[in-house]
Amino acid sequence: MRPWTRSIDVAGKVQMKDQETVQKFIELRSKGASFQRIAEQLGVAKSTLILWSRQHQHLIQNLRAIEWEDFVDHTLASKQDRLKVLSEQLRRLDTELAQRDLASVPTARLQSMAEQIRRRLDRECGSTLFSAGVELCRDDETRQAVQDWHA
Repeated sequence: MRPWTRSIDVAGKVQMKDQETVQKFIELRSKGASFQRIAEQLGVAKSTLILWSRQHQHLIQNLRAIEWEDFVDHTLASKQDRLKVLSEQLRRLDTELAQRDLASVPTARLQSMAEQIRRRLDRECGSTLFSAGVELCRDDETRQAVQDWHA
């Protein structure tokens, strides 16, 4: 037996949607599909989709983060490989800078390049953030704020 969820369409009629439809919505939304496209594909009112978006916002955000990380890993070298390349470039620049006379004109350019690579390394080292769903909120005020979130 499938679990069902109640939703209200634009005309105010109560509809029963199976959990499979809700999961398909979450998947499509996490991949960036618009409410309009999802409504057409699933045959669900946009108002219902917006409600589901609020109810499942943290799951959608987490899936988006996972999708993005997967895309980056498949499109570019792995994060570890990118960090290795950037670290090696920074090491070479730092080694060259240590040998340079500060009066030399190219030194400023090398310092600028080293700073740019340091910023890129800082961005690369940022961690993936996950968020908790509304059901994990400890107090009613926080839970309501999460429920009132707008897509």
